[in-house]
Amino acid sequence: MRGRLGAGIVIAVLLVLGAPAAAQAVVKTVSFDDLAAGTSVSNQYAASAGVTFPGQSDYGFLPVVRSAPGQAHSGTNVADFNTCVGGTDACGEFRPALTRGRFSTSAKAVSVVVGYYGGDPSVTVPVELSAYDASGTQVGTTQTADVTGGAPFTQRLTVTAPDARIAYFNLYRQYADDVAMDDLAITYPDPAEPPPPADFTISGGPGVAEVLEGTSTAVPLDITRINGSAGDVNYAVSGLPPGITAAFAPNPVGGSDTHTVLTLTAATGAAAQVDYATVTVTATPANAAVGPSPRTITFLTRIKQNCDRTVSFTYVDARTDGCFHKFGDGLHQHEIVNTTVHINGLNFTPLDGDRDLVIDDDKKTIKSPNSTFAVTIASSPVDIPIYTGTIDMSFAGSGTGPRDVTGIGLKAGQALSVAGLPVTGLGVQFNSSAQTVVTPTFKLDFWPFNYLGAITTSTSLTTSNDHGASFSSFDLKIPKVEALALTLTNVSLHYQDSGTWSGSVTATLNFAKKLTIGAGFGIKNGDFDSLSASVGNLNTPIGTGIYLQSLGFAIQRTPALMLSGSIGVSGGPSVAGKTAVSVNGTLKATLADPFVIEVNGNAKLGGKFQIGQAFLRYSSFGLFEFGGSADWSLGPLGVNGSVNGWVAGLSAFDVEGQLQGCLHIDYLPDPCATAKALVSSIGIAGCVDVFGYGVGAAATWSGDFDAFTGCDLAPWRPQKPTAGGAQAGSLGAVAIPYGLPMAAWQVQGKGGPPGVTLTGPHGRTITVNKANPYIKRDGVVAGLLEDGTTFVVVKSPAAGTWRLRSDGTFPVSRVRYARGLPKPHVSAKVKRSGTRRTLSWSLTPIAGQKVSFVESGKDVHHAIKTTSARRGSIRFTPAQGSAGVRKVQALVSQDGRPRAKITVASFRAASALKPATPKRLKLTRKGTRVTISWTAPRAGFRHAVHITLPDGTQTVRIVSAKQRSLVLTGIAKTVALKVSVRGLTAGNAKGPAASASLKAG
Repeated sequence: MRGRLGAGIVIAVLLVLGAPAAAQAVVKTVSFDDLAAGTSVSNQYAASAGVTFPGQSDYGFLPVVRSAPGQAHSGTNVADFNTCVGGTDACGEFRPALTRGRFSTSAKAVSVVVGYYGGDPSVTVPVELSAYDASGTQVGTTQTADVTGGAPFTQRLTVTAPDARIAYFNLYRQYADDVAMDDLAITYPDPAEPPPPADFTISGGPGVAEVLEGTSTAVPLDITRINGSAGDVNYAVSGLPPGITAAFAPNPVGGSDTHTVLTLTAATGAAAQVDYATVTVTATPANAAVGPSPRTITFLTRIKQNCDRTVSFTYVDARTDGCFHKFGDGLHQHEIVNTTVHINGLNFTPLDGDRDLVIDDDKKTIKSPNSTFAVTIASSPVDIPIYTGTIDMSFAGSGTGPRDVTGIGLKAGQALSVAGLPVTGLGVQFNSSAQTVVTPTFKLDFWPFNYLGAITTSTSLTTSNDHGASFSSFDLKIPKVEALALTLTNVSLHYQDSGTWSGSVTATLNFAKKLTIGAGFGIKNGDFDSLSASVGNLNTPIGTGIYLQSLGFAIQRTPALMLSGSIGVSGGPSVAGKTAVSVNGTLKATLADPFVIEVNGNAKLGGKFQIGQAFLRYSSFGLFEFGGSADWSLGPLGVNGSVNGWVAGLSAFDVEGQLQGCLHIDYLPDPCATAKALVSSIGIAGCVDVFGYGVGAAATWSGDFDAFTGCDLAPWRPQKPTAGGAQAGSLGAVAIPYGLPMAAWQVQGKGGPPGVTLTGPHGRTITVNKANPYIKRDGVVAGLLEDGTTFVVVKSPAAGTWRLRSDGTFPVSRVRYARGLPKPHVSAKVKRSGTRRTLSWSLTPIAGQKVSFVESGKDVHHAIKTTSARRGSIRFTPAQGSAGVRKVQALVSQDGRPRAKITVASFRAASALKPATPKRLKLTRKGTRVTISWTAPRAGFRHAVHITLPDGTQTVRIVSAKQRSLVLTGIAKTVALKVSVRGLTAGNAKGPAASASLKAG
């Protein structure tokens, strides 16, 4: 009785309370306060609230948690729904703000608080909430709220479905703004109620799926199982355009699985399509336990031409006029066949094999495993080849610094040239700006670089697809090059085009005194092309007393190594403000030791006397000799013929020769005979031997010509004419001492030569006048000259007073008297003392006489000593030159005028010393330092050290004459060396070489 009463009460109570009781709904709220700011929300609330956010693979974006204290509806966090991953390319330029939430259990209601966080308070925007069932049919009415920037989140949107069929919801704002949600509330049915039927939705349609010809595109598809849905879901597709096939994996999707992949494949060769086709994917449940009916999604698809013109990633910019075909997982591999590809300014051209190149933009590799490619630098007018072979490059890894390009390099035995020059090494780098830096190491194995062994040098150029090859810094720079008679420093050559290099160089010509000038330099087709210079107003000494005034030259290699051009040379002392000897003409020089130049042109002596058809020969030994044809008027004497001479520093020079000489005398029975002329640093003189007597003329460089006798240049002693000049009368008296070899008088008339009478001791009388204009007898030569001069010459005149009178036929303006001189007497001998010589001399002193001793040989004229001392000696070193007999000649001058040249001695000179083979050449290693040492059997010579490394790098070092070692630094123990050492003369002639090597380790 009591038991029945209690149960009834409960029932009653239940009835009173409205039994059967109303169902109690379950509300799940998501506040987002449990996640850190910046977190993307996807499936974090799947277990606790039964909601997931698929993101861009389905519809909209993943919500992102933001901190918004003071604005959030509860707590401090909100979740924005306007964050697109991938920017404009993935979401469009004018994208909306939107997100989708899917439920694992169908809901009766969904509500959310929305707001505009951090925005402009003057801006208000609308936000929409809509809900859908599993078939995609909208449930209830879309809710809209206007939210204001920066305002608190107070606007709540709600959509309800009392029959509990909401499968998902969308939250939407037309344009992307900083809109967000808070306190998402989902109302589920009371668990006590009968459960809703099993159902499912499908998602993942891409909107647009383009399939490249010959490739496949994967379309992921997902099932959201609702209300305990379980079992097979069978997929099918319809509406595919021609050329595309489809396959699902897996299919069906069984059990509680939720994922499959639809693979769309476009056949190789399938035609590209302009219009899109609408493809429908249908998911059919196997039974009611899965869902009540099929679900569908649609998207657009078409076949797209598989042809990219470019492939790029960090370090690589690849372009082609053909097509890159994508393939492989993720379509990261780009293949091109039988087509040139432009990569960072390099052209990759297939030669043989499969002729294919594959670029992987994910692994960052470029390969042609079964193909040979030619790699060239894109240049105008022709490309520059740098490599031939297979391609295997990798740019994987982190960092942005320059990357060495693997797979491009110089192979053993491979002949390669860049810009016309042979290459021994090649470095190639790509930088992060997609530029290529090419650094070839050139082997300069031609003249003048190979004189002491080939040398190598490196330079770099930069190229890119956009700007092509930049040769602005593609320069060869070589500090120093030694060659015969020539030293080149600061060689700077810039690449022009078609294998041509040109630039500048400082050229030093190895004269006795080195001449350094700027010159132009050129290389063409991998060989020497030109070396030339032109310079004037030099006045630069190239030897003692020898001055180069101007020079224009070019060097030729065939048929022999020659220097040719134009030259101006002056030599000897300055006389009366004039250069003693000057020569201008064409130049031909032999580049050897000694350095010999030959000039053909015009020569001038003292600025006055021309030598026609002149030649000059000068060598780096110091020899300066010249000659040519002469046709000179020496006052009363005219001479013509050939002359030759030499210059020996500032102290002496000599020009003389055998000529025809003629005295300008009326009615001279034999006016012309063999003559000689002499030009020196003092002056010029000539004489002709007439009937056994020497009669001639002479002058200093600054004076006029005077008649003289016997080729003895005694000074004239002017006599003052008597008063009355035009009348007959005395012209003066002269006391002549005993033993005088000759005496001469000269009378200058006005309007014509006056007649004169000379009266001497013992009543001797000599008369010359119009009736008797020429006398040659009894040791007397006298005559009337056309220039108004009357002369009388008496051989061995008697001692006593001699008087001269005029017959008055013409006024007398000047009378001069001269005495003959004794013949000069000079003797000398030469003794040897090692490599030096001692010259001893004795001479007969004559007042006003000087003697210059000169060493003269085949290619030597060298002034030893100028003196007027009776006797003496001097030690000297023979001048450099050919071996053999050298003469010692005495150049005699009298009162400043040349008089005679006498050979007084001779000696034999040895050959010039040459470098000997270096001895005890040794290479020693200590750490990264290598010391090269040697001994020199013959001192006084520089040495050239030629060094070769295993990679082909070669260099030459020149060390001073006192240096006997050279230290190299930075040489790793693993590097072997080959070294040769040889001596060099002043003119860079090579001595014999010694060689040694040093093994690695």
